[in-house]
Amino acid sequence: MSANFSYLIRVMSESDLPALTDLINEADAREPMENVRTLAEMEENYRWPNRDEIYTMAHASSPDGGEGKLIGYLECDKDEGSDMAWAELLVHPDYRNQGVGRALYAELERLVLPKHPTELHFSPKQQATLLLDFLKRRGYEAERYFLRLRLPAEATVLQAQLPHGFSIRTFQPGDEQLLTDIRNVSFADHYGSTPATIETINYVTHLNDFRPDGLFFAFAGNQPAGYCHAAFSAEEIARRGIEVGWIHMLGVLPQYRRHGIGRALLLTGIHWLRRFVPIVELGVEGKNDKANPLYASVGFVEDNARINMMKPV
Repeated sequence: MSANFSYLIRVMSESDLPALTDLINEADAREPMENVRTLAEMEENYRWPNRDEIYTMAHASSPDGGEGKLIGYLECDKDEGSDMAWAELLVHPDYRNQGVGRALYAELERLVLPKHPTELHFSPKQQATLLLDFLKRRGYEAERYFLRLRLPAEATVLQAQLPHGFSIRTFQPGDEQLLTDIRNVSFADHYGSTPATIETINYVTHLNDFRPDGLFFAFAGNQPAGYCHAAFSAEEIARRGIEVGWIHMLGVLPQYRRHGIGRALLLTGIHWLRRFVPIVELGVEGKNDKANPLYASVGFVEDNARINMMKPV
């Protein structure tokens, strides 16, 4: 690398998504951490309604002083109703130890600290040792894990058994407000959760891979009790090269917990997914002592993890 190496930093626009996708995939090819993304997946995330994330880009300077290759990025956000700010940082392996990471981190503080968070968070993959060390030097400590669990294809799964007085039906047009309400009440006490809006739910239910027959509501009589959202994506299957689907969300209203509703919804979602894909995955916060025993009892095992690095402000 030239001794005169310099770089430019600016806010990203949607037109930069192809270059950002290439950066993430090129870095992952050098240091495999399962961060690979397709352009379609990046566009879907970027167009999320009420999006608070700010993407900041670092470009190597070209010989004429203009923008050259994209070499790093920072993504950061702080939801209005949360005291936590979250960020993600990546510098291309060929451009590390040149001050790029430090400059992007300074942008994080410039952009987020005026919003008065009480905590700053990064959640790198556990394999990202360089970033973990970078954060530790700035006062971050490992606070908890976010686990990716996998139900192997060969695992036998029991049929769902609903307790007396409960029923399950799938999503129907017009259920967007029901989904918004049940999601927000179910996850109100979950770590880092902020309420979903009806705009967000409408966006989700109009995505190409949304299947109404994979979203299940549980009712106690005519009162909503919980829900399970199961889905699979052709984009992800092609990218990862495995036939996999996800239990994206599983929530039960507090007054209906410990009735077996969560287990019945989970098993219903798994059996629906296995009509299309053999492998089922889900994400869970490592300290969730209610959900983790349920998942283990069904046959899920840990497949990967992110480490939540936290620094109080």
